[in-house]
Amino acid sequence: MKKDTGKTKKETAGVCVQCGKAISVDEAIIIDEKIYCKACAEKIKMDEEKPKMLHKSAKNRMLGGVCGGLGEYFNIDPTIVRVIFAILLFVPSLRFWFMPLIYLLLWIIMTED
Repeated sequence: MKKDTGKTKKETAGVCVQCGKAISVDEAIIIDEKIYCKACAEKIKMDEEKPKMLHKSAKNRMLGGVCGGLGEYFNIDPTIVRVIFAILLFVPSLRFWFMPLIYLLLWIIMTED
């Protein structure tokens, strides 16, 4: 006969995709169909609540990081922003000097990532 220790084994829901910790069913939090522990879900919630900041990108940088930062801010591919800048550079009504001036002003004004 087995001796009852009084401890019940918790059913495991899986492993947190963020930290790799095993999670019981009652501690599991599902976000976007992924399982997270309470601590990691709290961090994700805090990151989502942060206001978006316009800044120069450190990882999507070609010249000054301006187009990369605009792409990250508007959640689009920075290459699209670069193509738009290049097309607008040759629009006759904007003159040739206007878009480089805008880029230079954004480069000065925007903060680093």
